[in-house]
Amino acid sequence: MTKYQDSQLYAGLKESNLYILTEFFKMLGNPARIRILLLLMEQDANVSVLAEQLGMTQSAVSHQLNLLKSNKLVKQRRDGKMIFYALADKHVEMVIEKGAEHIHEQRKRGDNEMTNVTAPVVGATKIFHVDGAVKAVELELTADTITLAVKNR
Repeated sequence: MTKYQDSQLYAGLKESNLYILTEFFKMLGNPARIRILLLLMEQDANVSVLAEQLGMTQSAVSHQLNLLKSNKLVKQRRDGKMIFYALADKHVEMVIEKGAEHIHEQRKRGDNEMTNVTAPVVGATKIFHVDGAVKAVELELTADTITLAVKNR
């Protein structure tokens, strides 16, 4: 038996559920979905409100919400003709809060470098080696602009 199988957490997690857990974390691997979840942590919202606040099309928001709903991270309720979305439960909020806490603690310790980042992460720095030179790439996103800064290290 491997070491992780001896842990208390593993005891309640069947092998088949590891796939479900992996899919859960995949849903958190998209900045648009994280932004949606962050807004839903504040209040329930419909597609048009989320689209306006995120600067995305309603179609794009609806697509992300359908993914989140099919993976049980959000739920919906109907109020007349309007459909409102909310976090599925407090566990979703807890995971996001713990992730933000983790990042905040890393930054407090001065560990600002993100390693093995495969896609741009807002506020993150990715280090590249280009023709023998070390370059730091930083991405900043505001409501109006996207700034990609490349600096020599």
